[in-house]
Amino acid sequence: MRTFVTKSATALFVAASVAFIPVAAHAAPSEPAAASVQSASKKSKLVLSVTNGSGDTVVSWLVSSGSNATSKVLTTKKSKWKKVRTVNTSSFGMATIAASAVSGKKVSCKITLGGKVVDKDTAKGRFGVASCSYDWGY
Repeated sequence: MRTFVTKSATALFVAASVAFIPVAAHAAPSEPAAASVQSASKKSKLVLSVTNGSGDTVVSWLVSSGSNATSKVLTTKKSKWKKVRTVNTSSFGMATIAASAVSGKKVSCKITLGGKVVDKDTAKGRFGVASCSYDWGY
Protein backbone atom coordinates (compact mmCIF):
# COMPACT_ATOMS: atom_id res chain seq x y z
CA MET A 1 0.00 0.00 0.00
CA ARG A 2 2.82 2.41 0.86
CA THR A 3 4.42 2.03 -2.62
CA PHE A 4 1.07 2.77 -4.27
CA VAL A 5 0.59 5.94 -2.19
CA THR A 6 4.14 7.12 -2.93
CA LYS A 7 3.77 6.54 -6.68
CA SER A 8 0.35 8.19 -6.71
CA ALA A 9 1.61 11.20 -4.78
CA THR A 10 4.60 11.54 -7.12
CA ALA A 11 2.37 11.35 -10.20
CA LEU A 12 0.04 13.98 -8.73
CA PHE A 13 2.98 16.28 -7.91
CA VAL A 14 4.40 15.96 -11.45
CA ALA A 15 0.99 16.57 -13.03
CA ALA A 16 0.40 19.64 -10.83
CA SER A 17 3.87 21.01 -11.61
CA VAL A 18 3.35 20.65 -15.36
CA ALA A 19 0.02 22.47 -15.12
CA PHE A 20 1.74 25.55 -13.64
CA ILE A 21 4.71 25.82 -16.00
CA PRO A 22 4.43 29.19 -17.75
CA VAL A 23 4.51 29.08 -21.52
CA ALA A 24 6.63 31.82 -23.10
CA ALA A 25 5.31 33.58 -26.15
CA HIS A 26 7.32 32.88 -29.26
CA ALA A 27 9.30 35.99 -30.10
CA ALA A 28 10.84 36.80 -33.43
CA PRO A 29 14.59 36.19 -33.58
CA SER A 30 16.56 39.27 -32.59
CA GLU A 31 19.25 38.67 -35.24
CA PRO A 32 18.80 38.42 -38.95
CA ALA A 33 19.29 34.96 -40.45
CA ALA A 34 22.48 36.03 -42.24
CA ALA A 35 24.16 36.94 -38.93
CA SER A 36 23.26 33.53 -37.50
CA VAL A 37 24.86 31.77 -40.46
CA GLN A 38 28.08 33.74 -40.02
CA SER A 39 28.32 32.91 -36.31
CA ALA A 40 27.81 29.23 -37.05
CA SER A 41 31.54 28.87 -37.67
CA LYS A 42 33.10 31.25 -35.14
CA LYS A 43 36.78 30.36 -34.68
CA SER A 44 38.68 31.33 -31.53
CA LYS A 45 42.24 30.87 -30.33
CA LEU A 46 42.47 28.49 -27.36
CA VAL A 47 45.66 28.49 -25.25
CA LEU A 48 46.41 25.89 -22.57
CA SER A 49 49.40 26.83 -20.41
CA VAL A 50 51.32 25.45 -17.44
CA THR A 51 53.95 27.23 -15.33
CA ASN A 52 56.27 25.39 -12.94
CA GLY A 53 58.96 26.77 -10.65
CA SER A 54 61.57 24.11 -11.49
CA GLY A 55 62.05 20.45 -12.35
CA ASP A 56 59.80 18.00 -14.15
CA THR A 57 56.09 18.66 -14.61
CA VAL A 58 53.56 16.02 -15.62
CA VAL A 59 50.89 17.55 -17.85
CA SER A 60 47.69 15.89 -19.00
CA TRP A 61 45.54 17.82 -21.47
CA LEU A 62 42.44 17.35 -23.62
CA VAL A 63 40.77 19.56 -26.22
CA SER A 64 37.48 18.52 -27.78
CA SER A 65 35.68 20.71 -30.32
CA GLY A 66 32.76 19.44 -32.38
CA SER A 67 33.64 15.90 -33.48
CA ASN A 68 37.43 16.37 -33.03
CA ALA A 69 39.30 15.51 -29.85
CA THR A 70 43.01 15.52 -29.01
CA SER A 71 44.62 14.51 -25.74
CA LYS A 72 48.06 13.74 -24.39
CA VAL A 73 49.97 13.03 -21.19
CA LEU A 74 53.58 14.24 -21.11
CA THR A 75 56.46 15.15 -18.84
CA THR A 76 58.26 18.42 -19.51
CA LYS A 77 61.33 20.07 -17.99
CA LYS A 78 60.30 23.50 -19.31
CA SER A 79 59.25 26.04 -16.70
CA LYS A 80 56.55 27.27 -19.11
CA TRP A 81 54.57 24.93 -21.38
CA LYS A 82 51.69 25.82 -23.70
CA LYS A 83 49.49 24.31 -26.39
CA VAL A 84 47.65 26.54 -28.88
CA ARG A 85 44.63 25.38 -30.87
CA THR A 86 41.99 27.05 -33.02
CA VAL A 87 38.50 25.89 -32.03
CA ASN A 88 34.97 26.48 -33.28
CA THR A 89 33.17 28.07 -30.32
CA SER A 90 29.81 27.79 -32.09
CA SER A 91 29.84 24.02 -31.61
CA PHE A 92 30.12 22.08 -28.36
CA GLY A 93 33.60 21.77 -26.95
CA MET A 94 35.76 21.58 -23.89
CA ALA A 95 39.36 21.90 -22.74
CA THR A 96 41.01 20.56 -19.62
CA ILE A 97 44.52 20.50 -18.11
CA ALA A 98 45.91 18.76 -15.04
CA ALA A 99 49.52 19.52 -14.04
CA SER A 100 51.68 18.24 -11.20
CA ALA A 101 55.20 19.38 -10.28
CA VAL A 102 57.25 16.27 -9.60
CA SER A 103 59.58 18.33 -7.38
CA GLY A 104 56.70 19.39 -5.17
CA LYS A 105 57.14 23.06 -6.03
CA LYS A 106 54.33 25.38 -7.08
CA VAL A 107 52.59 24.59 -10.41
CA SER A 108 49.89 26.63 -12.19
CA CYS A 109 47.60 26.10 -15.17
CA LYS A 110 45.57 28.54 -17.24
CA ILE A 111 43.08 28.29 -20.11
CA THR A 112 42.60 31.32 -22.37
CA LEU A 113 39.90 31.49 -25.03
CA GLY A 114 39.77 34.37 -27.48
CA GLY A 115 42.28 36.31 -25.37
CA LYS A 116 40.20 36.00 -22.18
CA VAL A 117 41.32 33.89 -19.20
CA VAL A 118 38.44 31.46 -18.58
CA ASP A 119 40.02 29.31 -15.85
CA LYS A 120 43.20 29.14 -13.78
CA ASP A 121 44.49 27.20 -10.79
CA THR A 122 47.63 26.84 -8.66
CA ALA A 123 48.80 23.97 -6.47
CA LYS A 124 51.74 23.49 -4.10
CA GLY A 125 53.33 20.54 -2.39
CA ARG A 126 54.44 17.04 -3.20
CA PHE A 127 51.05 15.78 -4.37
CA GLY A 128 49.61 19.10 -5.57
CA VAL A 129 47.73 19.08 -8.87
CA ALA A 130 46.65 22.25 -10.65
CA SER A 131 43.48 21.58 -12.61
CA CYS A 132 41.75 23.82 -15.17
CA SER A 133 38.73 23.17 -17.38
CA TYR A 134 36.29 25.09 -19.54
CA ASP A 135 33.45 24.18 -21.89
CA TRP A 136 31.61 26.20 -24.51
CA GLY A 137 28.63 25.98 -26.82
CA TYR A 138 26.19 24.66 -24.19
